[in-house]
Amino acid sequence: MLMEAIQQEKPIRVLLEGVTRLDITVVQLLWAAEREARLAGREFGLASEVPETVRAALRSAGLDGFPLC
Repeated sequence: MLMEAIQQEKPIRVLLEGVTRLDITVVQLLWAAEREARLAGREFGLASEVPETVRAALRSAGLDGFPLC
């Protein structure tokens, strides 16, 4: 779904509202999708704030550079 969205000419927004955790597979998928969107000249971002529990988990995993935070 993300790759199809990147091929469109619309901004891509991911909604993380209500998310309490992300497993590493989802983090990798979102990171790769952000990179591909950037390379394709597409806008990629969030439709809401990243919940603090998710931010804290990303920080503790050493992923402070996660593009969506």
